[in-house]
Amino acid sequence: MNQGLHVPEELLDKIDYILTHLAEKAHTDSIVLADISGQVISINGIMDEGTPDVVAALAAGDVAAMASNHVNILRLSADIDDAYMALVFQSIIGQLQTQQHARGSAQAELYPADVDRFVVPILDFVTQKAIGNLVRASLDKQRKSKLILEQAKSRVEQLIEEAATA
Repeated sequence: MNQGLHVPEELLDKIDYILTHLAEKAHTDSIVLADISGQVISINGIMDEGTPDVVAALAAGDVAAMASNHVNILRLSADIDDAYMALVFQSIIGQLQTQQHARGSAQAELYPADVDRFVVPILDFVTQKAIGNLVRASLDKQRKSKLILEQAKSRVEQLIEEAATA
């Protein structure tokens, strides 16, 4: 549990209960609960070192829920921009290779050895960094726009309530 976050004990019990049942239903060994900013709230089960941070980072994006027995962690060399690499893997280049190398009939799985066979266009670092910065800026603006939208919705609701009571 993160020390900077205070959650009432009864709520912690409910969170643990829900995460335990979610893990059972998803047939997974571990689950990470993170808020929309990526702050880890609770971990249920055993995870490899670093995995909660990866899942928390995903939670800070558009992922509403994710349960998996396998999380592939890419450890990139210093000369590869992480946001650039994430973009490549999410692009048609990564999607087609994922379809090509994934195994399993009911649930597709991608093993580290499969990821090793991916062909990735490695641009010069300056270009990677420029693309990565655009990705990061886009994600930041997306988060900000969601926040502004929520604030606007709250304000509209507040104005409706004020008009109804007037």
